[in-house]
Parts: sequence; structure tokens; C-alpha cells
Amino acid sequence: MSELDLLIRPITVGDQAFLTEMLYLAFYLPEGDPPFPRSILDRPDILKYHAAYGKAGDFGFLALRKQEEIGAIWCRLHRPENPGYGFVRADVPELNIAMLPQVRGQGIGQQLMLCLEEKLQMEGVPGMSLSVDHRNLVAYHIYHKLGYQRVKEEGTAITMLKLF
Repeated sequence: MSELDLLIRPITVGDQAFLTEMLYLAFYLPEGDPPFPRSILDRPDILKYHAAYGKAGDFGFLALRKQEEIGAIWCRLHRPENPGYGFVRADVPELNIAMLPQVRGQGIGQQLMLCLEEKLQMEGVPGMSLSVDHRNLVAYHIYHKLGYQRVKEEGTAITMLKLF
């Protein structure tokens, strides 16, 4: 394996700390805005995305290069009474994805998305949803290119859905 080779493996419960860090990096910040306080990760509306990974309906993958974790993608089911920001329906998990800043724009996120979509299809999951800030044009266009369709817009958030 060369140093540039990418390894993608399933997330395990032992990856919890990295998953939490990836969620923090996934927050969109318009240029010039100060970073969110790390305490945002402890808010109930955010905890539901990363706490206690490994619940039924949790699926995800880590990307590694030279044995270093560089990105993650995971999805989780939410309930109508406690929906996520990209909630569509109870049988459609919501996607979270992030890369370390130094590896963004290299296509790794797209590879992770394709791996996760393949896994969900094998598990009989009907689709996947996500929430993206309408100012994050790069991410929005990638999702659209991968077949995600806009289903709702509220404030600066766009909810997108891909059915398999």
C-alpha cells in the first residue's frame, strides 16, 4: 500500500472521540465568522448526532491515510418527536460527514458517501437525508451531483433527500 492509498473501514464504538471531533468540523461557518464554542457538542439537539454511536440504525465509515483518521461519514435514525435538522421520516437516516481541513477537496467525502449509500442499500434502507446550509455552495452542489434533491428549506438550512 502506498502512502497515498486511502483505507475506508466501518466505524466502531471505539471511534466515538473521533466521531465527535468530526461532527464539530462538520458545522458550516461562513468565512470570517468565529468558530462555534466546543460546548455546542453538548446541546441536546447536537448530542443526538454523535452520542453513543452503535445504536440500531447507526451506520458509518472512517477514512484513513497512512493509518491516520482523516474523515468520517455516518448516519442515524431520528424519531418524528425528536427530529434532526435534516429529518424527512423515521425510516430514513440522516447523514453527517466531515473531513480534516487539510484533506478537503480531494474526493474522499464522495468516496465515503458512495460506501455508505451502498451499505444502506444492502441493509434495505430506503434512502438518506441531510441538512446543508444554503451558503455552503460547494457541499450543496456535491450532494446535488450525487442525486440528493431539495425537499425543504427553512432559514438557511436546506433538507435534501436521496431515495435508493
